[in-house]
Amino acid sequence: MHGVDPQAEIVGTIPEGLIEIRGSAARAAYIAAIEQAGFRAMPSHRGPRRVRPRGLGRLVGRSIGWGLAWAVLLPLLGFGVMLLVITYNPSCQAPGDSGGCYTGLFTGAPLLALPGAILGLFVTLMRGLRRIRHEQGITTWF
Repeated sequence: MHGVDPQAEIVGTIPEGLIEIRGSAARAAYIAAIEQAGFRAMPSHRGPRRVRPRGLGRLVGRSIGWGLAWAVLLPLLGFGVMLLVITYNPSCQAPGDSGGCYTGLFTGAPLLALPGAILGLFVTLMRGLRRIRHEQGITTWF
């Protein structure tokens, strides 16, 4: 491009594979240079879409929200699974059972709140950072 117009400004978006050229040369000269380099030129009157990543504050807020949601959902799921196990476990229905199975039901499920919160926060945060990386066209973390 700079062979056609040394002062041309070239802006590209990697995810979309588009470039925008601002210069003083004729459009046909840019098209010929692109096609001569082995690429396909498709002129457009609009520039490439500007990708604006979602703010980190919004991402952190959303991650905290999902962390709190999973802090409630995972204990409920654990309570349901433990209730099924107690229902179908013959030793919990035995005459000598002193209620140990049911004690585990109400002490084990709340212990899942912290892992649920950490899991929800971490998964949402990683997905959001991955989305920002993809929108920016970044291929490595460093």
